[in-house]
Amino acid sequence: MTIDDSIADKREKALQCMQKQREKWKKRFDAKHRKPMVYQVDDLVVIENDLQATGESRKLDIRYRGPYVVTKVLGNDRYLIEDIDGMQHKQKRFCSVYASDKIKPGCIIQPELDEHDSDEDESSDIETMLMSELAELSRTTSCNPATSE
Repeated sequence: MTIDDSIADKREKALQCMQKQREKWKKRFDAKHRKPMVYQVDDLVVIENDLQATGESRKLDIRYRGPYVVTKVLGNDRYLIEDIDGMQHKQKRFCSVYASDKIKPGCIIQPELDEHDSDEDESSDIETMLMSELAELSRTTSCNPATSE
């Protein structure tokens, strides 16, 4: 056995040891980190509210704002988020790209019915109508990300 053979053997052992360590650390990392949430087009979401530091307590501030709709699925867990028609918070239409860790699944608060309206048929008709209108609104939204801030 020559010196070159012994060096090659030691290199091979070192590479195997490094590979085992990489696998061990990857397994440890994956155990402590969750997989990102996957959203589809037309999913309703709320986004994390980025507040500026003012020196005051933010304990009671609103943590999320929305609802918004996912209009396009981009790569690397990024999504194009946009206002829902008729539910804009400001005069300028909101359109931005967000990572999945800054987004949570949104929900719609159903309108409260009067106490004397207890008919099951009426409430289901109203619910169906609202859901169809919301689906139509989310289908008609469009955004040009090159013109948004």
